[in-house]
Amino acid sequence: MGTLLHDGRVLIFGSDRVGNVTREPPHWRAEIYDRQEGKFSQLKNPPLEINDPVPASIEENRILISGVVNPDYANVLSSELFDSTKNEFSVVGAQHPQRGGFTATTLADGSILIAGGMSASLPYNVQRAVLFCP
Repeated sequence: MGTLLHDGRVLIFGSDRVGNVTREPPHWRAEIYDRQEGKFSQLKNPPLEINDPVPASIEENRILISGVVNPDYANVLSSELFDSTKNEFSVVGAQHPQRGGFTATTLADGSILIAGGMSASLPYNVQRAVLFCP
């Protein structure tokens, strides 16, 4: 997954895990691509392995990345922040319930609305929304 940062660089993050292997450690990678220099720079690996990550911008220098954390928390939607001024990730926490196929939209006040999607686990298959306030 790639996300354009406000300074023109691109944050690239994701996993090289194949299939649904839960006994191996995550192989998450994160890099920054600097378009002006035409170079990639390796970052310290993100703290969470997020399945199907959904990014949303916060202010000019932070990205909220949300999704289901694997392999340990298959029923929890979690998030981490990427700070482009420090090139560092930090864990934000979990929101319940877990769901896939949701959207994350940055609102005018800087908060992020996480909405939509669906979950197969009862009783959380009803419509829900989460508001992230930085």
